[in-house]
Amino acid sequence: MTTIHIDALVTKKDEDFVDSCYRQLLKREADPQGKAHYLSRLRQGRTKVSVLHDIARSKEARIAGTHVVGLPAAYAIERITATPVVGAIFAFARTILGSRRLWRELETARNAAYAANAKVTELTSGPLALSRLDEIHNTLNSLHEFMRVTQRQLDALSSATSSSPSAGPDTHGPDRDELRQSYIRFSRDAQRSLLQLEQQMSKATDEWEHERNRTREELDAVHASLKRATDRHASDIAGIASSVHSEHQALEAITAHFSTTQSRIDDVTNQIDRLWKRLEFVRSETLYELKYGATPRYAQKVKINPKILNENAVQQARGRGGLRLNIGCGHLPHEGYINVDARELPGIDIIADATLLPLADNEAIEIRAEHLLEHFPEQELRRAVLPEWRRVLKAGGQLNVVVPDVEVMLDEYHKGTYPHEYLREVLYGGQEYGGDFHHNMFMPTYLEMLLREGGFANIEWKIRGRKNGKCFEMELAAC
Repeated sequence: MTTIHIDALVTKKDEDFVDSCYRQLLKREADPQGKAHYLSRLRQGRTKVSVLHDIARSKEARIAGTHVVGLPAAYAIERITATPVVGAIFAFARTILGSRRLWRELETARNAAYAANAKVTELTSGPLALSRLDEIHNTLNSLHEFMRVTQRQLDALSSATSSSPSAGPDTHGPDRDELRQSYIRFSRDAQRSLLQLEQQMSKATDEWEHERNRTREELDAVHASLKRATDRHASDIAGIASSVHSEHQALEAITAHFSTTQSRIDDVTNQIDRLWKRLEFVRSETLYELKYGATPRYAQKVKINPKILNENAVQQARGRGGLRLNIGCGHLPHEGYINVDARELPGIDIIADATLLPLADNEAIEIRAEHLLEHFPEQELRRAVLPEWRRVLKAGGQLNVVVPDVEVMLDEYHKGTYPHEYLREVLYGGQEYGGDFHHNMFMPTYLEMLLREGGFANIEWKIRGRKNGKCFEMELAAC
């Protein structure tokens, strides 16, 4: 597992930050979609620590195996600082650690040390370097040696001139005088040149010595300044380190307490959720019993005595392998079906309520219900209608349902292509008699949910948004 410190990432900015996170944590370059996602979160106000935390917890980052040192503590601090209870503690810690005066003075001392080091480098590489003085010293030694050799030659020449046989002791020839004058001039010039070189050597030595002493004084001053700064801030730094250690321990205690508190909050939330569901169940049961229970004054539906009107048709259907029921057909019975309705109308084979069919279990191979389900409240559908139909259908038998397509009707109404009169009538029913009121409307997902709860697992949609008179309808098959 590789490690990287959090400071190496959060000091970067914007796109460079996201790119670095991908390279270090995911071991790859950022893809355009992911990069745009995290950049948008940064620019919407999310902190770098929270974005880094999200990337580090991803499945890809865990597989890559890079550990970000300092990230858990930084993320915990962010979360806890956001709470009013402990935010002040961390604000105090940040104030201590962020003391501008202390860090400014330390920065000044560090800059002075850098300047001193640069001065030393300048002196060791400048025109007055020790190597330059060595060259001047060697040149002077060479000149001294040359002067000594020349002096010996002049002495030899003078001795030879004095002992020449062509000149008497008291004679002074012109050649001899001229030679002597040349010697004197040469000797004087050589001595003068030597003196000038010695003066230059002395001056260069003095300048170098002066510069060395001045530099030593500057270095001593810098050293003293650094020592004073270190002594002055040693106690402050020790105090800060102690405070940081104490705050870190406090943070660990607060984090543990926060985790315990969060666990308790989760438990209480779950208990409240269970109680709420129980309360809703009791309310639903109470209302259902008030409406459909045994108390006579709350019963609103007229009791229908189930009766088979066409015994021959029913027996013939049983002989063909099973009944095909058309429940709630009203004035529109279908040929080939056993037509069922609560009213004794032309073409009706069985008079019965949809919740109480005078048939044995597993007698039907098909049930068809067109514009019937919307006439029942939700609880009656769940508790009576669908369980009764599931009882009568054989295993593998098919339920075909047609109901108003409310989603399409609302869309058409919003477009202005569907009049309010039609929408009102389809939603609430024609209301011409007691059974002509609508108590429900269906979205596809809601109808599927009800059917699956009623034991119809396999659902296939036949059509959506089919126009049928004033209504848009949808049809499905389930088994």
